[in-house]
Amino acid sequence: MGFLDRFFGRMEPVPDTTAILLLPEFLDFLDKREAVEFSALMKRVSPRLNEIQTVQEELSRQLDDFRKRNLELEEGHTRLRKIVESSKRGFLLAMDTVLAKTKVPDLENFEAVKAFAADSLALLEREVVSFGKNIVYTGLVMRRELKDFGKALQEFQSLLVDLNGLVAKSALNQVSRCRAGLKDLQALLAERGSLTEKAAALEAQLAELRQKTDDTSQELSLLRASPELVEWEKLVGQRDELLARQRDLKNRLVGLLAFVDKQLRRFLKRVQAGHYGLDPRQAKILGLYLENPFDAIREDPEARELKRLLLQLRPLLEAEDIGVKDDRERERKLATLNELIAHDFFTEIFSKFNALEAELFALGQRLSGMKLGDQIIAREKWLHGLEGLKASAAEELSMVRARLTENEEQVMQCKGQIETLVLAALRSRVILKVDL
Repeated sequence: MGFLDRFFGRMEPVPDTTAILLLPEFLDFLDKREAVEFSALMKRVSPRLNEIQTVQEELSRQLDDFRKRNLELEEGHTRLRKIVESSKRGFLLAMDTVLAKTKVPDLENFEAVKAFAADSLALLEREVVSFGKNIVYTGLVMRRELKDFGKALQEFQSLLVDLNGLVAKSALNQVSRCRAGLKDLQALLAERGSLTEKAAALEAQLAELRQKTDDTSQELSLLRASPELVEWEKLVGQRDELLARQRDLKNRLVGLLAFVDKQLRRFLKRVQAGHYGLDPRQAKILGLYLENPFDAIREDPEARELKRLLLQLRPLLEAEDIGVKDDRERERKLATLNELIAHDFFTEIFSKFNALEAELFALGQRLSGMKLGDQIIAREKWLHGLEGLKASAAEELSMVRARLTENEEQVMQCKGQIETLVLAALRSRVILKVDL
């Protein structure tokens, strides 16, 4: 016997051959080896279980003897014996519970043996601590009987400790870890199957999107090669130029009104609060001049309402503190307001804006009659949407592939741990074959 064998027992030699097993074959192999190991374990623990049953019977007999004596009826210190009798009953109740819960059941598998050994020892030690006071009081009168009971209880504890030791040394602990590892492995393989299906679906989706993108790009190329496109682009360019000129006119109007913007906004607030009577249409136009000058010009094409609003603002500015800090600022604002009232908005801005509006309308009519432009815009929007879908699908596919790589690493790691456990516990060289 070698040096290590003295401490760990003689270990079975590891065979030179290696078995390559599929998952179902490996499970069958594990079941058979587990049955052999469990049978060997039961041969080792059965003597302990028999001894435990014998000790439990002895403890039960002694408890019956305790029950036969009613300490309250015996001679001696009445109050003390009453206290001891009460403690004895608590002690008996606790021990009856321990014996009932630690009765040796039918142990059909390793997990049942392991649970019985661990739970019984923990329960015994916990209950002894919890009813320690009852033991002390009972010993005041029944010292000899309690001493005998304590010896039997210590023997019971020692047997449970020995049983736990045998269980702890069993190779079946590693087999249990193997089974837990197999559950993890099966979960990883199931996840891998789902990921593989998802990756295939995304690849098919990407291929379809690429084909649609190519088809749409070709359609766009044909549309852009059409002679009608030159005329359409020319009209679009003219429209953009007219819109830019309109924006310039709008900005000039905004720039002029900016000098009394605060006062106009205070004016609008007074109207909205009901502190100043103003025609609903005028109130609407005032709001448009402050928020949407384009629509304001369209509602007031000759600038007549604008002039009326500025004229109605003047007496408010003269009489009240409407957006000015002091009289000096009031004078400056009044001077500016008078200049605006005298300003020819129609000639400088509104008439030009209206002329541009008419030109834009005519251009819009011509463009709407040309279907090519709408077709190009529709194809461009469709192509943009396809590119977005492609990017989203490609990103998702990249994430799935990354998870597949991570999953493969986890599968190989889990597989290696299981094979190592089998080698250590069952002295068998096994390679678990999994399809990746």
